[in-house]
Amino acid sequence: METRNILIATLGDHPAVITAGVSALDKLAKIPIHCVHVIHPQDSGKFIGREGFGLVKQHLQGQCDVRSVPLPFADANSTATSVQFLQILTGVLEQYRDEQAFRVYLLLSGGRKNMAALM
Repeated sequence: METRNILIATLGDHPAVITAGVSALDKLAKIPIHCVHVIHPQDSGKFIGREGFGLVKQHLQGQCDVRSVPLPFADANSTATSVQFLQILTGVLEQYRDEQAFRVYLLLSGGRKNMAALM
């Protein structure tokens, strides 16, 4: 059985960070990503934030599976939202506990600074 490479990334206002991360892993590190989980706010006040997940999905179409992981808040900037973020992240990570079947990578450069710190 082939090991599947999974990328978990947070999305803020710059979707290109995620697509560039997938490209760098593939081209520079020779790690093809099979699935990307994009953790993102459900609603962002900025256009690119609102449309960001769609842009990531469109850009990576045909290259890998792209899954939306919506957050019920704009930023993990309080104790309550930080706990919620960690619970959501843990839920995604739990799917990939089998170390023989999956390699999980975390992209820390995307998303809000607070979310990157929590990742």
